[in-house]
Amino acid sequence: MSKSEKNVDEKNKVDDQPQMISNLEDTFREAAARVKTCKTTPSNADLLTLYGLYKQVTEGDCNKPQPWAIQIQERAKWDAWFKNKNMDKRQAMCNYIDKVEQVMQSQPR
Repeated sequence: MSKSEKNVDEKNKVDDQPQMISNLEDTFREAAARVKTCKTTPSNADLLTLYGLYKQVTEGDCNKPQPWAIQIQERAKWDAWFKNKNMDKRQAMCNYIDKVEQVMQSQPR
């Protein structure tokens, strides 16, 4: 491979990265829409996992103060989001998509 071919190849690798991220974002949006079509409500644990990953993708690290323990629902949602702290957006999207697949496969046919 010539030096110019290597340069073109390297440039294509860099140029493809935004496309891969865009495809991942499209797949994430499709998964978010798809999970809303569940025939039965997923378990609370699954819902909290999905919530935490969705918030990590859409808002980044948890930036809200921790709710009091007596605020059970808000605290559970906060804990689910906070658990994903420092996870990058791409990894959170992949984990969310995988979780949606798992939830959808467990649905009755």
